[in-house]
Amino acid sequence: MSKISMSQTYTVATADLFKDIDIDSVDDLDKLDDKIDDMKDAGEQLVDGTKSLKDGLNTLNKNFATYAKGIKSANKGAKTLNKGAKSLKKGTNAYTKGTDQLLKGVNSYVKGAKSLGQGVNSYTDGAKQIADGLNTLDKSTKTFPKQYKTFGDGVQTFVGAVSKMMTEENMKQLPMEPQH
Repeated sequence: MSKISMSQTYTVATADLFKDIDIDSVDDLDKLDDKIDDMKDAGEQLVDGTKSLKDGLNTLNKNFATYAKGIKSANKGAKTLNKGAKSLKKGTNAYTKGTDQLLKGVNSYVKGAKSLGQGVNSYTDGAKQIADGLNTLDKSTKTFPKQYKTFGDGVQTFVGAVSKMMTEENMKQLPMEPQH
């Protein structure tokens, strides 16, 4: 238990309790006797009030240690509450930062998914172009053997014609002298 100190205390005596008793208006002894009884009653009330005050102060004195312990416990509780509030604040800040990072991650994921979708579309378009080109090439190459045969036949006809022209018989028929 900690030591308790009190500042100075003062006791005040006052006659204000008797101010309502009007002694100047007393004309006879009966009235004086009544006024004395009134003063006696007021004195008894004062004694009773003083006893009540003393009892209250004794109760306060007896229970002050309990009161002081309660204050000490409340102070400890306030410190614990303060630590908890600081911890809650740190946790809230960490939670907020975490949700901010999560939001950034989700946004990045969405952008990545969009980019992936665009890439898949580009891939699909490119694959379609390749397939179309292969189909065109396939169609074109199917006519190659016919064209090669036609070309080969044409070359043979040409070679035959040139060979015929170059025979000795045909060559003799050609005029050899220049004509003027």
